[in-house]
Amino acid sequence: MEALADKANVELRDVVRIEVDASYVPPPRTVYQLEQVFELEPRTLVLLSGSMTRHPQAFKDAVERFAASSKGMDKLDRKQKQALNQFVQFLAQEAKTRG
Repeated sequence: MEALADKANVELRDVVRIEVDASYVPPPRTVYQLEQVFELEPRTLVLLSGSMTRHPQAFKDAVERFAASSKGMDKLDRKQKQALNQFVQFLAQEAKTRG
């Protein structure tokens, strides 16, 4: 484990905790460095660890629609308010389905 920590340039205690504590969530830098050492695709370890989840395409679409229609929150026109309401409704529905 010490050799891995050295090679990844991360704290040994993080590598040890990853190995022995299933509930431990390592710092993002540690995850990134380990992905580099093992030559994994970006976010592979984050997804496997459960500390990040993939969002469904519907979520991404809702975020993009909202972002594309907004220029700022200080003065929303009618169309922007409608987009914000739709986005909030979508988030509320997602929260209900995820429990």
